[in-house]
Parts: sequence; C-alpha cells; structure tokens
Amino acid sequence: MGYIQRLGVAFTVTIGVAVMSIIYFRVGASLFDLAQTGGPFDSVIGVLDALVPVALVIILGGTWLWVIYGGVQRKRRRGVVRR
Repeated sequence: MGYIQRLGVAFTVTIGVAVMSIIYFRVGASLFDLAQTGGPFDSVIGVLDALVPVALVIILGGTWLWVIYGGVQRKRRRGVVRR
C-alpha cells in the first residue's frame, strides 16, 4: 500500500473516530445517566465511562503510527538486497 493510500485510510479513520467521539459524548452521557438508576448494567458503567475514550485514542494513535511506520518499513525493505 502506498503512502497516499495510507494517508487516505488514516484520514477516513480520523473522521470516523471524530464522529464516534461526538456520538459517544453526546449520547453516551445521557445513556449512562439512565443506566445508573439500578439497572442490570449498573456495575460496568464506570469501566465503560473510562474505556471508550481510551480505546478511541488507541485506535487513532495506532492508525497514525501505522501511516508513519509503514513508509519507514517500506524504505528499509527496498534497501535489503536478496542473495
């Protein structure tokens, strides 16, 4: 995959993560308030409240590291001569 294609994937993932964060922080807050009223999911609200933002950051950071490191890896592969 070329550098431009990796950038296209990274921008698509960035837009997707941005949309997911907007949905999560707008809708998730009201859903968490509803779930804290003694429902069956009351025990996992704290974990989900912390886990989703961390997962979004990991997805975004991993994608951009892939874009940066993918180009470096390809250049290193070209430098190796097969015998």
